[in-house]
Amino acid sequence: MRHFKLISVLMCVLLLMTARIPTAFADWASKFVVYVGGMYTVTEAEVTEDRIGERIGKVTRYSDREGTYRGNFSNAFPKGTPYYAIIGESASETIAVRTPEGRYWAAVYSGDYPEAAIWASVYFWIGVVVFVVGVMIMAVWLTNPKQKRGF
Repeated sequence: MRHFKLISVLMCVLLLMTARIPTAFADWASKFVVYVGGMYTVTEAEVTEDRIGERIGKVTRYSDREGTYRGNFSNAFPKGTPYYAIIGESASETIAVRTPEGRYWAAVYSGDYPEAAIWASVYFWIGVVVFVVGVMIMAVWLTNPKQKRGF
């Protein structure tokens, strides 16, 4: 009975650890790009070429499926689409995105992009597997009467 209680407590701790981890998803109501952890809503306001500054980044991942992804992600532009600074504007407020047609659209900062959910992390799942295997080994060891217990 004592071993059952120990295993139950350990499993409850695992459940509490995973249940308290928040999951965040971005709002996909509009086209957006992610640049340096910030979400920029893409407008249809065209930026003229004479206002385009240096290239500051590019889309590193594209998906049309809702979720939260890492990197300079976009739900509207393919991987490799470049981002540019706009002369006279702060990149923390507005950037330019070059469309596949060669036009530049202004993208306005709309807040921090949520971090990818912990469930997507390989390290999280490795930790869960190690913990569960450890609990199973401990349960077998504690229930085996032939083992000497020398804590």
